[in-house]
Amino acid sequence: MVLTNINRSLFCYLLYIVGFQATNILTIANPHKVSLPQEKMQPFLEKHCIRCHGAKKQKGQIRFDQTNWVIDHVDDAQRWQDVLDQLNGGDMPPEEEDQPSNEELKGFLSVLSSSVHEAGQRFKDHGGQIKLRRLNQREYAKTMEDMFGMEYNPHMLPTDGEISSFDTVGDEQFFTSVHFEQYLEIARKILPDALKWSAKPHRKPFKNHWKYGKKKSDRIRKLVKEKQYKYDQLKKGVDHKKLGFNDKGAAKQYLQQAWIFLGGPKKYLTLPKIDEGAYFTGVGFNGSKSWMLLDPRGFYTQSVTAGLVGSPVEMRKHLVTLDSEVPKATFRIRGTVEKPETVTAKFRVGLNGKPAQKIQFHQLYNPLPANKLQHKAINHPRPLEMKPFQWASVWIQNTVIEGPFYPKLQPKITKLLFPDGKPPAPPKGKKQTEPAAYLSDEAAMNFLKLFAYEIFRRNKPDPQYMEGIHRIYKEQRKEKESIREALVEPMAIILSSTQFLYVQAHTPPEERQTKLSASELAVRLSLFLWSCPPDDELYALAKSGELLKPKVLDKQIDRMLASPKAKNLSDGFITQWVELDRFDAITVDTNKYRYFNKVMRYSAKKEVKEFFSTLIKHNLPVKNLIDSSFVTVNGILAAHYGIKDFPKSDQEFNVIKLPKDSPRGGLITQTHFLVSGSNGDRSSPVIRGALVSDKLLHDKPLPPPPNVPELDEASAKPLTNKEMVLLHQKRTSC
Repeated sequence: MVLTNINRSLFCYLLYIVGFQATNILTIANPHKVSLPQEKMQPFLEKHCIRCHGAKKQKGQIRFDQTNWVIDHVDDAQRWQDVLDQLNGGDMPPEEEDQPSNEELKGFLSVLSSSVHEAGQRFKDHGGQIKLRRLNQREYAKTMEDMFGMEYNPHMLPTDGEISSFDTVGDEQFFTSVHFEQYLEIARKILPDALKWSAKPHRKPFKNHWKYGKKKSDRIRKLVKEKQYKYDQLKKGVDHKKLGFNDKGAAKQYLQQAWIFLGGPKKYLTLPKIDEGAYFTGVGFNGSKSWMLLDPRGFYTQSVTAGLVGSPVEMRKHLVTLDSEVPKATFRIRGTVEKPETVTAKFRVGLNGKPAQKIQFHQLYNPLPANKLQHKAINHPRPLEMKPFQWASVWIQNTVIEGPFYPKLQPKITKLLFPDGKPPAPPKGKKQTEPAAYLSDEAAMNFLKLFAYEIFRRNKPDPQYMEGIHRIYKEQRKEKESIREALVEPMAIILSSTQFLYVQAHTPPEERQTKLSASELAVRLSLFLWSCPPDDELYALAKSGELLKPKVLDKQIDRMLASPKAKNLSDGFITQWVELDRFDAITVDTNKYRYFNKVMRYSAKKEVKEFFSTLIKHNLPVKNLIDSSFVTVNGILAAHYGIKDFPKSDQEFNVIKLPKDSPRGGLITQTHFLVSGSNGDRSSPVIRGALVSDKLLHDKPLPPPPNVPELDEASAKPLTNKEMVLLHQKRTSC
């Protein structure tokens, strides 16, 4: 990856990655200053640099006549890295100045680059002290997924707190007794479901098929008939009590609102093909909500057969499936009512502590409030041809959910509970409703020992500690709880232990000397690249000591980076660097910006991660963060950005090449950045400029002085953002 002017935090992070791979082992030495070879560097600077960066001129606020020939801080390393970048890129010296010979330039660059590299190596050392840190939210959630084979939301955990760098820096983490209580409570919540599913054999794939047509239209016909009868009887003067109304007010309201609850369904019954499918109008069909018992260990496919009504705006062509309000699958409809097409997407469900999952399926975007659109449709002779928005944009014939389909790699809990790899059939006449329902208490306690060993990253728990865990298990059993219920409390305590929550060094300092042990290296490598504990292969190489061999370590790093789990590294970094939490905190008025719903917000966050992952995967220059010739988007964002000819797998993020005249490209044109540079109601040049200065130019602006009024107070008249900024600058306080 080519480094240009980029934020120091990203520079140091990437420097750490490079240094980590290049050194092969984490050398722990006493850090000290790096001295620059003045006798080799000063002649070059005096000849080619001091004229513009000396006592008389300080272009770019840089001068070399007062050089400190020592690198003793990361700021110094970054400044010299900038010098390297300018010289390597041919930007300095300027074209109008005398240019150094190739030999001069080569010699200077060689000396400076080696010094900067050495400084980078030393800055990541901790003087023989291994910094104690705890697992962050991401690592805890991914460890649970690694153990139980189910997805967990990292935000269910206590916050990582305010940090100025990254969530793996132990110096900036804090932890109190309250946190231990929170982790214990969280474990108590997730373990019952985790244990229940871990004991169940894999389910055979099934199909749930929903048809939308005559059954639904017949229901509307029946409803219209019943409501029309009431309406007609009231008009004839029949006593309201005989018709089921409590008072005259309710009957009067019924007559006043009949235009919508009768007019809408009546108009719907005039639409074509209502006995073969349903229109998303809010009358015939506006989506579905159903509780389904889905296995969170596997994934499901959903197929939707539907067609477009006329030529709706792009955003109205999409349907979405949600699990407990979380977007899981999106579908861009391409067929027509006459020739519908089938679109398929894949999804997994999350654990919610309930017997089933609440699955919602509906249209992504409605351009107007339902009553307003319906009112127009009722009074229009051809509601499917209304302009600018017709009553319905999608007609759906059916949808099918099929699954579960399970990954080949089984979660670790399965191997701990069932050495042969799968749960045996329950005893004759009994249902398998809990784990190890057919095991003895002795076997359950042995499982607790194995569980602690695995959770402690294969460090043996203290015998006295396990005695306490077994004692708690026995106490739970005395209360006549089932084996599953009795396992929850001791397992929760294990998951709240410092041996799990903290990344500890288990080799005594006097034995460690200057290197981490193979097992410690394996754990740190896995947490760094995967955000979860090592797998069996990495553990085995650590146990044999082979992992400390440079060639073996290099091979393992390549293997781990090729794994899908390596995406945890890039996602974790970019999420923190661009401060996605700020994006989450901004409230956008969805009545004013109706397209900006939960699905759009979810897609915008994922766009950042997928875009950065594209840069890493293809080893692209970091200048793409500022301007790129491509975007990495899904179907929802493609519609939002006006990108046509999007591939058919709408749910997946695709790399789309942009035309030369496109305003898109880079972080600063993405939805998350544009929203983050606003107050949720309008864009803010100040906030947006501060983000560009801080994140891309590494020039963090100073906080505003006190008593400076808000930008929108510059004038009582409506002005453009540019006009408001110019007017604001004229005020004395500004």
